[in-house]
Parts: sequence; C-alpha cells; structure tokens
Amino acid sequence: MARAAARPRRIALDGALTLRTVAAAQGRIAAALAKGGRLRLDCAGLEEVDLAGAQLIVAALKTARTAGAPMEVAPPTSGALQRTLSRAGLVEAFESLCATGAASAETECA
Repeated sequence: MARAAARPRRIALDGALTLRTVAAAQGRIAAALAKGGRLRLDCAGLEEVDLAGAQLIVAALKTARTAGAPMEVAPPTSGALQRTLSRAGLVEAFESLCATGAASAETECA
C-alpha cells in the first residue's frame, strides 16, 4: 500500500525577521532541515523583513536545494518579504532558486 505524501513541517515566520531575530529563525529552520522531510516556511505573518531576514530565506532555499530537501516558501509574492527582496535586488535570485530547486529538490515558492 502506498503511503500518502507527508505533509510538510510548517515553520511559521511572523512578526519581524530582522538582524535581531534572524539567529533564532535560522536555528528553527536548521533544526527542521536536520530532521528531514518536507518543510514549509510560512511567511504570511511577517510584518517586517530587513536584508538579514531576506538573506536567511534565500540561504535556506539554497541549503535545502543542495541537501536535496524539499522546501516550500509561502507566500513569496506579497508582503514584507517581497518588498525587501525587491529593494535588495534579490527577487531574481529568489525566483531562480524556486524555479531550479523545484526540479531537483522539490523547492517551491507557492
């Protein structure tokens, strides 16, 4: 009997993802990646994202792709994360990771 695909483990990122909070968020993401399985970074509750926070999301996607770990980021196209990615010139890198990662490590930006 085939098992249903496991639901991704959800990491809710809410409030601020800034230089002051990025270390704690990075620890949560690293611990979840270490456990294996699908991971979903839920960015819907982010109200403030600075460059450190945007870099963390991009680095998490790169790490997941390199490790062959399936990761989703949602929603990537609105809110504080999108504004910071745009201001920092990281939209193209973010979208490239989503596009190339989806084929090799099931990275998705929903």
